Amino acid sequence: MKHITLDETEKLFHWLYSLKTGYGLRNACLLWLSFHHGLRSSECLSLKWSNFSSNSGGDYDRIFIERAKGSLSGTHDLDEREKFVLSKLRAYYIKLNWYAGSGFLALPKNSKSPYKAMSRNNWAYHLREESTLKFGSVRAKQITPHSLRHGCGVYMALKGIETQLIQQWLGHASISSTLIYTGINPQQSMVFEFT
Repeated sequence: MKHITLDETEKLFHWLYSLKTGYGLRNACLLWLSFHHGLRSSECLSLKWSNFSSNSGGDYDRIFIERAKGSLSGTHDLDEREKFVLSKLRAYYIKLNWYAGSGFLALPKNSKSPYKAMSRNNWAYHLREESTLKFGSVRAKQITPHSLRHGCGVYMALKGIETQLIQQWLGHASISSTLIYTGINPQQSMVFEFT
C-alpha cells in the first residue's frame, strides 16, 4: 500500500508553508487536512468554508467531513496547525476578494470564482511536483492524494489505536476496510495525537 509518512508530511507541509505564496499556503492546508483527517481527494477538494465551525472567539475549531463512497460522514476537531493555516488562508482569500461563506477551500490558480474547486488531476499534479522538489522523482511517484489517506490509517495503526477508532476516524462503513491498516491485532489501545 502506497502511503506517506508523518515525517514526510511534516517536511512537505513546512516547505510548502515557507514558500510564502497563496498557493503554497493552500497546498500546505490541503496536505495537512488530507493526512490528519484521512481525506480522499474528492472529500478534500469538496471542502467549503461552511464545513468549518467556529468557537465563540471566531476561530475555526471543527470540520464536518462529508465522506464519499458510502463512507460515514462525521465531525472532527481541528488541531492548532489547522486552525492557524485556515485563518491565514481565509485572510489571503479575503485580500484577493475570493472569500465567500460557501466558497471552496481548494480554489484553482487564477480562479475567478470561489464556487469552482480545483480538479483532482490538478491537486495530484501539484502534490507530485512539490514532492519531487522535496524528495526526488522516485519517491514523488508514490506520493498521491490517496497516499495521504493511507498515511493517516498507517500512522494510527502504528500508534496502536483501536480498530474501531480508526474506522470512525476514516469513516469506513465496513470494518474490513480498516483491517488493511491494523492487520489481525486490532485491540491495541493508545491515545491518538498528531504532533
